[in-house]
Amino acid sequence: MGASYRTAHFRIRMLRNPLGVTRLGIAAGRKAGKACARNRIKRRLREYFRLNRDRIPPETDVVFIALPGAATVDTRQLCEELDRFFDRE
Repeated sequence: MGASYRTAHFRIRMLRNPLGVTRLGIAAGRKAGKACARNRIKRRLREYFRLNRDRIPPETDVVFIALPGAATVDTRQLCEELDRFFDRE
């Protein structure tokens, strides 16, 4: 199946894929905040993925699921949180 991890503000699911590329998925439900906050979370996660794609194992699907409170995290904190996660992987 895949592996599921949790950080302070995100649940992260990782699954190998046979396509030879790394793909990103983002889920931000209503519990994560209002529409503008959910869109902000998604923009920040897409930018983090764009800048750090080489740190993620190749041929992997990565899905970030925003937890309640993810909208209160600023960009610097989000990057530090995800950097800590991918450094330990």
